[in-house]
Amino acid sequence: MKKDRSFLRKAELYLKESFQYPVRQKTIEVGKTRGKSLSGLKIPKVAVPRFEDLGEITKWLGLENFPGEFPFTAGIFPFKREQEDPPGKFAGEGIAEKTNLRFHMLAEGQPATRLSTAFDSVTLYGSDPHPRPDIFGKVGNAGVSVCTVDDAKRLYSGFDLCTANTFGLKDDQWSCADGFSLFPECCGRPAGGKTPS
Repeated sequence: MKKDRSFLRKAELYLKESFQYPVRQKTIEVGKTRGKSLSGLKIPKVAVPRFEDLGEITKWLGLENFPGEFPFTAGIFPFKREQEDPPGKFAGEGIAEKTNLRFHMLAEGQPATRLSTAFDSVTLYGSDPHPRPDIFGKVGNAGVSVCTVDDAKRLYSGFDLCTANTFGLKDDQWSCADGFSLFPECCGRPAGGKTPS
């Protein structure tokens, strides 16, 4: 009976026009619990099953349950975010300035700047550009060539990399990570990410 009552109470909350739930001492308010279809039908964002049998309710609570409730099959919060994550900007070709222009073009008008960089194979393997034919033909090919900290400064000029940007070093790119670890210090940001006062 206790499960039956808690299920009905929770179901009623999801059927109301607005919904509130706590997250880390903050109350999150969901203004609209229903969306609208193209034909004008009001569709609930969380569909509550219409069970009356206690056995069905108990089974559903154990296997699916409401969003934000164990076993979390519908997510860890009672409602999903409505704002979509801003898309990542993946670019890299030729010299640093060319890729920088591309990043700025891709980031224009976006709510967040999420950069992911395609490096050329010479940069990925931690080699220096060289006139040798086996290296020279790969410089700036299928990715941006970044062989000095000055190249990195030109590549990310105009972007604050210490904000919550996705800075693209994937797991196959760690040979060039040593050079990029120097980048924040060279731009006036000491190690540890604190801005000088």
